[in-house]
Amino acid sequence: MGSCKGELSWFLFFACLLLTGLALEYEGVPGQWTRYGQWDAKTTGELSFILRTNISRALVLYLDDGGNCDFLELLITNGRLQMRFTIHCAEPATLHTETPINDLRWHRVLLARNFRETKLVVDNEEKVAEVKSKRKEMAVASDLYVGGISPDVRLSALTSSTVKYEPLFQGFITNLKLGEALPMLLDGQAVHNDLEYICDIHSPCSNKGLCSISQGEVLCDCINTSFRGKYCQEAVQREVEGLAHLMVNRQVIRQGQEESVATFKGNEFFSYNLSQTPIQSSLDEITLSFQTLQRNGLLLHTGKSADYVNLSLRNGALWLVINLGSGAFEALVEPTSGKFNDNVWHDVRVTRNLRQVTILVDGILTTTGYTQEDYT
Repeated sequence: MGSCKGELSWFLFFACLLLTGLALEYEGVPGQWTRYGQWDAKTTGELSFILRTNISRALVLYLDDGGNCDFLELLITNGRLQMRFTIHCAEPATLHTETPINDLRWHRVLLARNFRETKLVVDNEEKVAEVKSKRKEMAVASDLYVGGISPDVRLSALTSSTVKYEPLFQGFITNLKLGEALPMLLDGQAVHNDLEYICDIHSPCSNKGLCSISQGEVLCDCINTSFRGKYCQEAVQREVEGLAHLMVNRQVIRQGQEESVATFKGNEFFSYNLSQTPIQSSLDEITLSFQTLQRNGLLLHTGKSADYVNLSLRNGALWLVINLGSGAFEALVEPTSGKFNDNVWHDVRVTRNLRQVTILVDGILTTTGYTQEDYT
């Protein structure tokens, strides 16, 4: 990387025309931009990268047909990714993701073109938008702009002229790829590219994966971990006997403790047989953690008839029902902002001491009430 340093280290510029994909830090200063070689997104193709930021609105990337009809833009709006594109002057298709990305964590992003459709994947969230166009091929004439638009690009040459006035991206973008190839970085300005320190300070490798940089690409070695994937983000899975699709993993969560993690696709469940060791006590405690994008769904149910405990998600809030035989205790717990279906891990603890029931979420949100009789 040293051969491309100018007199001002914060300029990434003209002498670096032969550079390919890089780990880049964008400061969000006026005049910032980077320009890569053209992404052939006319019919099909994939573009992927990872990013880390704390801003709520910015331009991430842009391409078009030179000011006529077709364009594709990826923005951050309200701390989430928004993609907009059109073909043959049709009404632009827009999609908004739900995953917050302005949390100073690394997030994986994938754009996949498929004729009139474009898919956007953020971490584990996937959405698809379709343009209602007579033509199914997108015209692409421009280079790929990332983090900002060069000031020498005239408004008349931009199909979506408002993109030039979007706030500039601030943060890290690395491992930009077109398919499996590293794109050619043509030029740019006001962007750091000497990022050997990224592994020491802002490593994108999850779960204690070993971070390194080779030819401008951040690599993660998952050896000696229980994880795999490009960023060691996927737990090594083993299948539970008798359940064809439910995957249970051994995963390190938070302070290093090992827990069992089950991944549900929407049609699975598992159960524990407690008939041989029935619970009869005056003090009970249930703890679990969950992560989901679904607003509604059953988390846990135990018991039968009129004696049961039920914990579920209802419109993104936690709903607890406990019935010990003579009437139900019900509690709805909502976060102070947002919803619990935000693709972030949440910890739940339900305790019962005689008739008093307490539900604690993320160590903060607490609701307490009383059942109508003791359970024995």
